Amino acid sequence: MTTQPLNNPSATSDTLPAQQEGFSWRIFGPGILMATAAIGGSHLISSTQAGALYGWQLAIMIILANVFKYPFFRFATDYVYDTGESLIAGYAKRSKAYLWIYFIL
Repeated sequence: MTTQPLNNPSATSDTLPAQQEGFSWRIFGPGILMATAAIGGSHLISSTQAGALYGWQLAIMIILANVFKYPFFRFATDYVYDTGESLIAGYAKRSKAYLWIYFIL
């Protein structure tokens, strides 16, 4: 088995990824949006205060909240991936009532 050196001068631009200079926010992609939707600043403050006040007594609530939240995050990503449209467009297509519920929540 032969290996090619990383600085292969015969490699074309089709085989090498595009090089960008400097910092780009694109490296974060949709994953950072998912993370910020799941955990915000209020979650960090509230969870540390709750841990200080109640200890392990609320641990079951944290587990239940994450168990109930997971299907919604999973469905949202699957829906967008399968249909190619945003969740808001999907809610609007379904019914205006769903769209208003989304905005209220």
